[in-house]
Amino acid sequence: MTETLQSPVNATNTDGSLPRVGSSVWLGLREIVMYSGGICSWATAKRVVERHGKENVALLFADTMMEDEDLYRFLDESADNVGVPLIKIADGRTPWEIFDDVKALGSTRMDPCSRILKREILDRWVRDNAPDAVQHFGLDWTETHRLEKLRARKAPRKVEAYMTEAPHMEKPADRSDLPWRAALVAQGVRPYGGRSDGNREPE
Repeated sequence: MTETLQSPVNATNTDGSLPRVGSSVWLGLREIVMYSGGICSWATAKRVVERHGKENVALLFADTMMEDEDLYRFLDESADNVGVPLIKIADGRTPWEIFDDVKALGSTRMDPCSRILKREILDRWVRDNAPDAVQHFGLDWTETHRLEKLRARKAPRKVEAYMTEAPHMEKPADRSDLPWRAALVAQGVRPYGGRSDGNREPE
């Protein structure tokens, strides 16, 4: 498993290198935002910082090694906007390599990529580095059923999703995320896959 720490860097070893998996540097983390690169995870991170401050908060992203290039740009820019460290971890394999290793393609009934490249690696990092931290997920008020399932799966660890709570960021009837994207633009960050005015690029 690989791990990198993106700016703002506030935790380095004496030789300037980055703390590795299992480093005691991370044991003081109290709040970890599971950072997907979606707008709701950014909004969640902002709300976590509003409630808890920036100290002992970090964003955690699991890289499948096949993400869109613009997602990487958005991750870095939005993390700078939040003002806390962004930790990027990776198994090192791509989804296609996972399919080859498990001798099966992913489907709605079987998701080896999400399980191996996302859920398992994130769970392992938290267990080894910040076992007492609260895990925050980018779920909104329409996804409370997912929050209940997450809490059941991750018990006894504490799980929160602040965007399920008031004040809610409302969604239009078509469930587009334009109001959320406008909020992001107002913070000076260009949305993932979008233009500077907050609208999506044409397909």
